[in-house]
Amino acid sequence: MPLVRKNQSTPAMKEAIVLDFGDIGAQAARLRQAAENRAAEILRNAERQASEILRNAEQQGVEAGYQDGLERGHADGLEQGKQEAFAKAAAELARIEETWLDLGTRWEAQLNDLATQAREGLLAFALRFAERLVHRIIEVDEQVVVDQLAEVLGHILRPLKVTVRVHPEDRPILEQAMPELLQRFSQLEHVELVEDQQITRGGCIARFGHGQIDATIDRQVERMVEAILPPLHTDGPEPPKAAEPAPDTTKQADPPTDSTPAE
Repeated sequence: MPLVRKNQSTPAMKEAIVLDFGDIGAQAARLRQAAENRAAEILRNAERQASEILRNAEQQGVEAGYQDGLERGHADGLEQGKQEAFAKAAAELARIEETWLDLGTRWEAQLNDLATQAREGLLAFALRFAERLVHRIIEVDEQVVVDQLAEVLGHILRPLKVTVRVHPEDRPILEQAMPELLQRFSQLEHVELVEDQQITRGGCIARFGHGQIDATIDRQVERMVEAILPPLHTDGPEPPKAAEPAPDTTKQADPPTDSTPAE
């Protein structure tokens, strides 16, 4: 074992430190407390940062969600508004179209009515004018009644006795023309003239056998009206056509088919 000399041991003893285990324990406790405090501070900082991060993330999420919702809501609103506008416009167009069609139909019907009324009014005027003109011609031209009777006698081809009703003023004219008429229609047995105040001048009604022929001016005007009026009433049934006298080409005893029974 080496020996420590006195001159060497003194300086060593001066530098020697006495170890106190109580101080070591306290120091260790302080170090541990400081570590725990530091750890707690780090943990608090971490929690604070985590909370801040979460808040930021939540805020960003809310903002992003709001923006997304806003954009989607805007797009949905635009689409819905467009569809509603189209639907409203389509309904309005349909209503306008229906209104125009109804107006067009009524306008066309009114035009047709006006045209029909105009044609009928013009026809009535023309007929009145023609009737007056005919009667005026009859008053001036005495040959009219002679021609009418000749037309009637030409339809009677069998040897029959004929009674002719005429206006009293026309009888002298026909009596004067009768010889020539009997010579012209020699198949007739006899022609008797009978005055009738109801017969208008220029016309006559001939009765023979079981039939008669109405050759009055009024009846001829009616026939002309019946021949003209049917085209003006296309919506309703046509009125029955008047029977026209036709030549009797048979030798049988039957009266002409267009004649009416005599009284």
